[in-house]
Amino acid sequence: MLNRRFLRACSFLVLLQFAACQGIHELPFGLCSSSDTQPVADGQWFEDCSGDSADGFTDIVRAKSEVGPNGVATTLEVRELPAVFMVNQKAVKMEHAEYLWAVRFDIGNDGRDAGDLELSISKFKSESVPTRAAILDFVQVDVSMVEGDYLDHICDARLAVHGNQLRIAANTNACKGLEQITTATRVSYFTDYNNGEPDLKYDYFPDE
Repeated sequence: MLNRRFLRACSFLVLLQFAACQGIHELPFGLCSSSDTQPVADGQWFEDCSGDSADGFTDIVRAKSEVGPNGVATTLEVRELPAVFMVNQKAVKMEHAEYLWAVRFDIGNDGRDAGDLELSISKFKSESVPTRAAILDFVQVDVSMVEGDYLDHICDARLAVHGNQLRIAANTNACKGLEQITTATRVSYFTDYNNGEPDLKYDYFPDE
C-alpha cells in the first residue's frame, strides 16, 4: 500500500480534468452512452459499449452504484477479467500506476473535481521484479477526496470479485464524506492500464 496522498502517474487523468462528471443513462449493449446529464438511478445497471477498449479488463460493459443509509457500493462489469495479471512491469516507472478501476461521484453536481469523492481499485509499481498475481492479491482499494490532480485517502474500501464484476463497497461510519452521495449525485466510471508503452489503455463512461 502506498501513495495515500498521490498524484496519479498516468496521463489519463488529464482527460478527466476536461471532462465534466456526468449522469448516466441506460442504453442497449453495443451503443455508447451520450453526454446527457441525468441523476444516478440507485441500483440500476447502465450499459456501455462493448469493445471500445482493446483490453477486456479495461473495457467497461456495464456499471451501477447503490446508495444506502450505511454506505455506498459500486459494481463495474468488464468484458474480461483474467485470473492473473502481470504486475511490477519492467517498462513502468517505480510508484507509477499500472492498473485502475474507479468511480467518481460529483459532489455538488457542479462538474468540478474539487471535493468530489472517488472509490478506486488500483495498483502502483512497488517492486523491480515483474510477477503474476490475482487481482485480490495486489490491489489497494480506497475512498479518496479529489483535490485537483491529487487524491486524499479517506479510508480503505472493500473489494469483491464475481466473474467479470468488481464490487467496491465502503461504510459511511468509517468514511467521512460518503453521506454526501445521494441518488441525485452524478457519476462517472473509468479504467486505466499502463504497461509503460506510449499509448495508455482506458475506458470512460459515460463517453464524451
